[in-house]
Amino acid sequence: MKKSLFALMSMLFIFISLPNAQALSSITLTEPTHRALSGKFLDDELATALAKDGRLGSVVFGDTRGVRNWNIDAALVDEVIAMSAGYTLLSDQPGQGQDVATAWLSQLKRAVGFSSITATAYGSPSGYWIHRLSPHDESYFLSIGALHLQKFFGRPVNSPSSYASTTYFQLPSDVVQSYKDALAMVQATSAFKSSDELEANRLRIASIFYPELSAERRLTLSRDVDMASYNLSHMIKLSPGRFTVTSEHQKLPITIKNSFGAPASVRIYVNSLNERIGVTNPEPLILAANSKTEILVPVDVISSGDTGLEISVKTASGVSLGDSVIYPVSVRVISPIATWITTGAAITLFVAAIIQSGRRMRRVKK
Repeated sequence: MKKSLFALMSMLFIFISLPNAQALSSITLTEPTHRALSGKFLDDELATALAKDGRLGSVVFGDTRGVRNWNIDAALVDEVIAMSAGYTLLSDQPGQGQDVATAWLSQLKRAVGFSSITATAYGSPSGYWIHRLSPHDESYFLSIGALHLQKFFGRPVNSPSSYASTTYFQLPSDVVQSYKDALAMVQATSAFKSSDELEANRLRIASIFYPELSAERRLTLSRDVDMASYNLSHMIKLSPGRFTVTSEHQKLPITIKNSFGAPASVRIYVNSLNERIGVTNPEPLILAANSKTEILVPVDVISSGDTGLEISVKTASGVSLGDSVIYPVSVRVISPIATWITTGAAITLFVAAIIQSGRRMRRVKK
């Protein structure tokens, strides 16, 4: 009798629990970025979302029995991992969610257990805008997330076959241009960065394409992408200076700094601001990683006076790096050309004086 009653209660429990399990057969975890490309967090809202009663916390800390597949955005996990190591807000205040992030990551592994995991496209960007602006990266965004999640969970993770969102939605033209400029700079400097740096650049500039972003947050991220692009272009830059030239042929020392973690192949372009000096562009050079290099720019004096050199740095493909710098130059030497001109004028005057004197003497004799 007791066995029958126990079996009946067990069946009743399974019957009651089944709808809940079926309702949670699949869970998707994704979130727009809360982090600037510098690594600092824009706000501490993610900490609130990760708490047990938060938008993301209630999912992993809640009842996940019966869940057969988890669709997880690796960008979210990476961001929470960064939080768990300690983080700083843009205001330079310490973030308050380190412990919350650590607890959420631990609970996520427990909640997922041995269920199937499928990665979303990294950062869950709009498939429409990735296809339109960066078609060669479409498969990259689909495959990279699984690799990141495999490292976190320590087991195989499925790659998605498509983007969750592929429908068109309007973007401001300046947001589109921000991405284009940043992508061009990332590509131009790709050989100067480590593989991890390049990956982070390629993935995170696409954060502006998250479909559900508010207009205000999209604008904030767009400005951050602009700043990141500017900073990337200024990883190689010229140090200021001024020169005094005291010989007909002289080499002027210019210092160039490479802040990339890998060697950089560049070209130096030199332009004289007037015709007082002639210049020759240096040969292409390779700057060592994290280095300061002094290069010598040869100049030939044409005439004395004040002038200047405008010097710029470009990649081998012709993309400008940093700002061009104008170096004031004071020329304090008489060049051979000027000497020849002065000597020629003196000889001409001397000959003219002799001729004039001869004419006067002939007139006196008459």
